[in-house]
Amino acid sequence: MLKLRTILLSNTLYIFILIIVLFISLNRILLEKEKTINDIKIPIDIKVSNYYYDKDKLVIESNKYHLKGTYYFKTKDINIKLGDTYRLYGEVSIPDKKGLFNYQRYLKTKKIYYLINISKLKRIKSSNNIY
Repeated sequence: MLKLRTILLSNTLYIFILIIVLFISLNRILLEKEKTINDIKIPIDIKVSNYYYDKDKLVIESNKYHLKGTYYFKTKDINIKLGDTYRLYGEVSIPDKKGLFNYQRYLKTKKIYYLINISKLKRIKSSNNIY
């Protein structure tokens, strides 16, 4: 019991733990893989985490792939619910950051890194949500 007390009272144990925590933290921060547009393969299957209608377009957001998709429609015959799984076809792009308003930084605060202009969307799986 006396040895355990001396080990816990010594500063070397706490310094050793601090060094290990700093090492692990720096590895996670510095070695994190930078996301590229090539990581997203089209067509992409997403689960809808947020959506809204704006005049003649439907905007869909997905948390898994950190993307925001825009689909322009002629008739509003799309019945979409949260949790539905859709297959999206279209062109993936990175938001612009030119001009006074940095749209890329704004979307980054919302954890959205990519935009997709949806040319076709197809429901794969319907959700059983009550919303």
